[in-house]
Amino acid sequence: DRTKGIKYPQIVGYCVRVENSLRQKFQQFSGKVDMVVEIRHSADRLDRLEAETQGCVEAVLRVLDRSRGELSEGLYYSGRYDVRFEPIGKGGKNFAQTAKVGLSLEANVA
Repeated sequence: DRTKGIKYPQIVGYCVRVENSLRQKFQQFSGKVDMVVEIRHSADRLDRLEAETQGCVEAVLRVLDRSRGELSEGLYYSGRYDVRFEPIGKGGKNFAQTAKVGLSLEANVA
């Protein structure tokens, strides 16, 4: 990680699944978009790592709570999410932990 210049904590968002269920007639796309916000953190002490990772997750959840409703034209967020914490492991000279926040967006595109 040092040679690549990666800084922690690291927050990355990405799409894991797109489902065009054609629920709305005459729409080009009408369905679900499943997203993940992944929080990666590293620290030299276990107790600090867990607390800091949870703090990062809480910050992401506060942003999501304020983002309910229409995100952009035709893209809606209901406010539902799930959080998964992965086990703590070794990451170079320190400990590393990853948490994933999963959410679904509803999309209707003409």
